Amino acid sequence: MVYGIVAIQKFTEGDGYVVQVGGTMHVVDLQSGRMLYTRTLSTRSRANNASSAISAAFQSIGRTFGRDIARKLP
Repeated sequence: MVYGIVAIQKFTEGDGYVVQVGGTMHVVDLQSGRMLYTRTLSTRSRANNASSAISAAFQSIGRTFGRDIARKLP
């Protein structure tokens, strides 16, 4: 089972929009109850409008978690 939470940590408006998101993901083997993976990450994104900056930040952290999980799990 994979679970976690990712949220906006910081939102700045100025020369465009900068959004920082961060969160923690966990992967648990349901049969044994053993934690296979846990990691906390954050990333930021800049865009000309708020929705693009938010979307890009969440997509970026999702890709990063996905690649990391794929690399570290058998």
